[in-house]
Amino acid sequence: MEGQHLPYTNTRLVLQEELDDDSYFLSSTVVRLFASQNSHPAVRGTLQGLRSMRVSLGALAVQALVNKRGPDGVVGVIPGEQKHSARLMALCQQCHDNGEVLACSLPSADMVLVPRLPSTAAQDGLYFLAYATNLRAVELCERLRQQKQVALVLDLDNTLVDAVSCTIAPSDWDLLEWRYVLVTNSYNRQIQAQYAPLPGHDAFSEDVWVMHWKVGRINCTFKVRVRRGWADLRQYLAQNADRFAVFVCSKGKREYIQLLWLMLDPLGQLIPQLDWDTRLTSTFPDTLAQAANKTALTALGCYDITKPHVATQLAAPIMCLDDSTEAYEPEYGHNLMYLEEYRPSDLLQADNGNVLRQAGARLDAFWAATCASDGTFAWQAAQSFAMALMKTMQRNPMGSPDDLSYLQVRCAKQGEALWHQFTVLEVFGEQGVFIPDAPERDVPLHGHPTADGELCRSCQLPQCKPGCPVSAAEASTPQAAAASPCRLAGTVTVAEDAFSEGRSSEDSVLLGLPSPKDSVLPPYLPPAAPLHNLPPSAAASSGEELQAKLRRIGGWDPAPVSQQQGAAEPAAVQGILAPPASGEGALSAALRSTGQGATGPEHDAHCTQPPAVKQKQLPLTAPRRHSADQAVSGSGQAAAPVPQPAKSSGGAGSSALAAALAAISRGLAEDGLT
Repeated sequence: MEGQHLPYTNTRLVLQEELDDDSYFLSSTVVRLFASQNSHPAVRGTLQGLRSMRVSLGALAVQALVNKRGPDGVVGVIPGEQKHSARLMALCQQCHDNGEVLACSLPSADMVLVPRLPSTAAQDGLYFLAYATNLRAVELCERLRQQKQVALVLDLDNTLVDAVSCTIAPSDWDLLEWRYVLVTNSYNRQIQAQYAPLPGHDAFSEDVWVMHWKVGRINCTFKVRVRRGWADLRQYLAQNADRFAVFVCSKGKREYIQLLWLMLDPLGQLIPQLDWDTRLTSTFPDTLAQAANKTALTALGCYDITKPHVATQLAAPIMCLDDSTEAYEPEYGHNLMYLEEYRPSDLLQADNGNVLRQAGARLDAFWAATCASDGTFAWQAAQSFAMALMKTMQRNPMGSPDDLSYLQVRCAKQGEALWHQFTVLEVFGEQGVFIPDAPERDVPLHGHPTADGELCRSCQLPQCKPGCPVSAAEASTPQAAAASPCRLAGTVTVAEDAFSEGRSSEDSVLLGLPSPKDSVLPPYLPPAAPLHNLPPSAAASSGEELQAKLRRIGGWDPAPVSQQQGAAEPAAVQGILAPPASGEGALSAALRSTGQGATGPEHDAHCTQPPAVKQKQLPLTAPRRHSADQAVSGSGQAAAPVPQPAKSSGGAGSSALAAALAAISRGLAEDGLT
């Protein structure tokens, strides 16, 4: 062993049973640990708390191969230390006979000492091969490879959900159907929390929830929108549970993640509640001032985020769905599949569910490339090579510890070739690791066809959910269903003032609008009396459509006054809503009532025409257009603007006049004459 050039460290090898003895330094074994510059930094620490255990050597070897290192060091004896040499030889012989290894946990990794062949160790004085690894990750990866599964890591915020801080009006608190649960924080303390579904339809989401809990005296309340397409992806993952193992890694607090997952997976189809501790991971524990970046080990729940980070790849196919290119450390970018960001509260738009359905299709392709026959053969070949290399190092004598450097170079080349076969980047290429909002690429993951072969753009179901705007259209006519905005629009947008989460303490979580004085539930409004349908003659030819509308105005027959207005309504409004006299059109009746509002009913009894008064133009409120067809007449030309009626400069009937003008405007808008 003379002339060796590898750096080494003289350290103590302390067994677990020796730690209980106050004089463990006297009973411990002093060894020399050789390591190269490419070795894991954990090999330079003291090996304390070693315990005998069984580990799959093939899984350990391929894990080291994937990290392009091979063994991180070799354990030998200090020249002249006969006592420690004999003890080390006895440990090597014991582990070899029992088929066990020595393992201990250090702050940055687990150290595993694999015994060499005792006869070979006696010849060159090197007794153990040292591997710095993560034993939980080794076991997990071995299980995934045996079961032919892909590890899927899901992000939550802006990937599956959009959560914004909000407040709940006191009058609305008891109106919600609360569900009470217990969640745990990063100190494993239970916290009482509650969540409830929100009524009504939201154009940007599949479901809307509100959740609430307290941290000390601080109330934490969030409105949560679930991204459309999640029901399809969840069902796909549940049906293919033998192919995918689901994990969640988020930069939110632990209790926050658990509450969100209760809404996303209420039946525990993807992650049972017993597995939350290992499969729901937060990178923002209470001991850190800010959230840490994600790694492959933390994403799979194999490593404490508060410990030092050492880049470690995992020997299993992994896909991480995330919206951010900076959420993970740069060393793990080849495992990421980026999704279009989901921020309806800020961007006021959202996809129609095609993003998550595209992600399901990518998962199917990734499984076929890594876990089908070709992928399984590649993993088996890599593990066989790594195991053969380990057996060679165990059996063949080393000329000197410098041979470790040659072995690591060889493992690095083989590991590079292996690793590139199973990454998301290698399977899909640089252009395929981003999933945009592209409705033309939408492929349903399971059968959800509607009657006309299309998915509902709003709720993504063959039969619309209660509250979906398309349900009313489908209930009427096929033409109305085809013109429904939720089937035509791939991306739904609304005005910015329709949302106010997190902007005011008076905002309502139920509607997202400024709250009324006492309640945020929509006030009860009696339904307006519908107009009679157009007669069949009104749908004649395009040249006669305008004349048909004018004839309809002349024959307007609204509902009785008693069903629409109370006795205390203004006289002018009652006059407009009353049926016109025989031979009198609805428009002339409205104008006659306008005169009543301006001059009073007494004057109308003596005058057939309203007197001339000083007039000024009053712009009418533009009617709401429900479709582009209402702005164009039947002949394809824009309808002529209706002259604005005159308004009196003042008088007792001004309020009645305003109501009359508003009624005229509504009637003209409904008939398409504006």
